[in-house]
Amino acid sequence: MSRRFVLTVTLLSAVLLAGCGKTLKSGWNNFRAYYNTHYNAKEYFKEGEKAVRQQPRSLNPDSPVRVHPPPSPAGKESFEQAIVKSSRILRRHNTSVWLDDALLLMGKSYYYLQDYAAAIKRLEQVEDADPSPETYRQAMIWKGRAMLDLGVHSEGIAYLGEMLGQYPTEWPEDEKGELQILAGEHHAMLGNWEEASGFLSAALSNVSDRRLRGRAFFLYGQLLERQNRPGEAYYAYSQVPSHFVGFEYDYWSRLKQAEVSREQDNLGVALAIYRRMQQNDKYVDRRERLTFEMARTLEMQGETGEAEGLYRSLLYGDPPTDLRSLQADIHYRLGRIQSDHHQNYAMAAAYFDSSAALRGQAENPEDEEAAVLAEAFGRYTGLKQSIERADSLLRLGSLPRAALDSLLERVRANRREQLLRQRQEEEEGAGQGDRLMNQPALTDAAGTDTTNRSGIYGFLNHRNPNLMERAKAEFRVLWGERPLTDNWRRREAIGAAGGGAQPNEEDPAGALAGDNSADRDRDREKEMEMDMDLEENKNNETGAPSPDREGDIGINREAIPRTEAERARLREERAADQYRLGNLLFLDLDQPDSARVYYHAIVREKANPDLRPRAMYALYETYSTTGPSDSLRYWGDRIAREYPGSEFAQLVRGNREQGAGAAVTAGRGDRLQGLRDQLQAVESGGDGAPGSSKASRLRSLALEHRDSELAPHIHYRAIEAYIGDAKTLQWIADLQLERLLASPGDPAELPARQGVGIRRPVPVSGASGQPGGSAYAAPYAGGYRGAHWDSVRTVLAEHEEIFEGSPYRGDVRRLREAVGR
Repeated sequence: MSRRFVLTVTLLSAVLLAGCGKTLKSGWNNFRAYYNTHYNAKEYFKEGEKAVRQQPRSLNPDSPVRVHPPPSPAGKESFEQAIVKSSRILRRHNTSVWLDDALLLMGKSYYYLQDYAAAIKRLEQVEDADPSPETYRQAMIWKGRAMLDLGVHSEGIAYLGEMLGQYPTEWPEDEKGELQILAGEHHAMLGNWEEASGFLSAALSNVSDRRLRGRAFFLYGQLLERQNRPGEAYYAYSQVPSHFVGFEYDYWSRLKQAEVSREQDNLGVALAIYRRMQQNDKYVDRRERLTFEMARTLEMQGETGEAEGLYRSLLYGDPPTDLRSLQADIHYRLGRIQSDHHQNYAMAAAYFDSSAALRGQAENPEDEEAAVLAEAFGRYTGLKQSIERADSLLRLGSLPRAALDSLLERVRANRREQLLRQRQEEEEGAGQGDRLMNQPALTDAAGTDTTNRSGIYGFLNHRNPNLMERAKAEFRVLWGERPLTDNWRRREAIGAAGGGAQPNEEDPAGALAGDNSADRDRDREKEMEMDMDLEENKNNETGAPSPDREGDIGINREAIPRTEAERARLREERAADQYRLGNLLFLDLDQPDSARVYYHAIVREKANPDLRPRAMYALYETYSTTGPSDSLRYWGDRIAREYPGSEFAQLVRGNREQGAGAAVTAGRGDRLQGLRDQLQAVESGGDGAPGSSKASRLRSLALEHRDSELAPHIHYRAIEAYIGDAKTLQWIADLQLERLLASPGDPAELPARQGVGIRRPVPVSGASGQPGGSAYAAPYAGGYRGAHWDSVRTVLAEHEEIFEGSPYRGDVRRLREAVGR
């Protein structure tokens, strides 16, 4: 018994010891794998994630947000160490139970390092390593994130759809909800708003993580907005603040609630949200934007005055805003108020121009619109000033010589008073300069003693050319251009008396002379003084020397029409400007009611026979797009009656033969509107192919629609653009040549010449259309040379050849004479 028993016990012990040794060896291997590698890898990964979470994140509310934010460059070294530690498990402990965890950790680390292909490779290896269900679910989620950042959205949608279809019912709903969020994000990146919102709606009932849920609500609100479901979007945005996602989400979700309320015309609700936010110290750094949104809401309510006051307080308050984007928005809204409510288009042009300049590179349609409106209203201002100047000159031309001289004397007296006031203000400020006389000698940037400069101009600077010119100007204002002869006062008085006694043949209406009404006389004289002011401003703007200036008050008497022929020519030029201005309002600014005023003036005054039928047809077109049908019939009948053989009468008959009615009129209006839209796109630069210029695109558009009544207008715009390009390029070439030729042997000047920054001049806008205006090329020393001026000559000849009835033929003819044929 004892021997057999001892042998049996010995064999059993050997077997048991052999089994325990293998188990102990495996456990020791897992222990070493965890504490020597995987534990350290997890610690490194936690450090990297902490660094990523501490990075500030911005939010763009105008684009679909990322519920799973993209990785940032932070924590790079920590993630690299996590990969190194985890890779040791693959090499040294490939039979360890931590193999799938190590692969998952490597995949997540590669994701944060933005190596998405390597991340997807490691995560797929997790799926093939027979992992635990929890590790497998995490691998699915992180693979979906990597595919999202890699931009393979279609493949991501297919993968996540397959995983969701196979998702066991016993697995947690939280991770299923996260997979649904990822699917929604992929759809959102592709613009599939309906599919994306469907996944988000299902995910929000499954996800319990507050921060993830809050970001998902924000994206859900954006998707609902894009589907025109503002009520549901408002609810989604209202859920974001209670989930404590962060300041940016809290701020923008409340702002979005107000925006959605404005879209639903709940302006009172929106205003209340803005005011609550403005009173909250948490948003103290955003109060300027909140004030702007309050002003915008008041503007939408019709409280234009209060809104304008808030806008101005932001621009000119204490302290004014220094945010360029906000300044651009404010200038844009003030431009809208000036154009839409005050009809002050000159001020609107200035505001739109400031907005476009502050925005710089156009990033959205409003940026492009600001630049287009600035150019359009700038042209409006130029044409309006040209028309007003013609009106003023015609009124001045109707005055008799004695009345005109009297008016000039009153204007000179006003200028004298202004000059005396200015001198008095300067003398009052000169006392401060006298106190500097006992100060040490001053030096300029070159180190020159400026106190000794007066010596070269004599005692008290009496030979200083600047002071001499100023004294001459003061003398001319006081005495006029008096001749240097004896008895000049008596001779001029006798001449004036003789001129005043002559009968007035140029004043058939008896303006001022013979008018028994003192009130009317004073009113008319006041108008004439205003005309003088306008003419002086015009001369000061152009800077052109006047051949016959009245003293130094800036009035060019040569411009005043004294004969009936001169007045007729000026009325004809005014009619051309009125037609251009009407086209600008009708075609570019979509203001047919305002355009009709100028078309009616052309028809009523009969100053330009060529433009009168065109103005009638333009009125017909304005009523074909908007207005009563009886007005449309009236102008059609009048064109047919007064100009039966014209092309415009044929167009009217063609419309009526096709079935004059609402359908045909609407169809013609649609074609006209389509051409307007194309013109707008070219003006804004939104349709140009790479390398194509605005001028060439305008020319192509005009030639493509040469049968349209808008074609001459578009082609003339192309001519203006060609002239602008030619002037700019020749100006740059001349400047470069001048700098190269200046002091070529001076080495000190060479670096300055090489680094000179050439500022591009503003292109011509063709606002005035008058000789000497912005549409006309200024002569250069070397003439109109080069390929670009050849292009100008080509399009000018093309306009005369193709558009025989163009209202711009007179301008084109003068331009051809200026640049040469």
